Amino acid sequence: MRREINRLTMMTRILLVSVALMSVSAPVAAQAVSPERGALVVVGGGRIGPDILNRFLELAGGKDAPIVVIPTAGED
Repeated sequence: MRREINRLTMMTRILLVSVALMSVSAPVAAQAVSPERGALVVVGGGRIGPDILNRFLELAGGKDAPIVVIPTAGED
């Protein structure tokens, strides 16, 4: 019985050490995923004129392209 407890204790220690070593291993480098090229349209203050809006839509891929808007201030 004592031998079984010692064996179980040893296996538990090995498992804990293994888990600890896995958690401190060298971090995997993050892989950036992004388009090869892109555009950023920054507009500050006031209304957006039709020339800027049309160019933005052109850069985005047209009126049906998925667009993300990040408002930082506004009345609405």
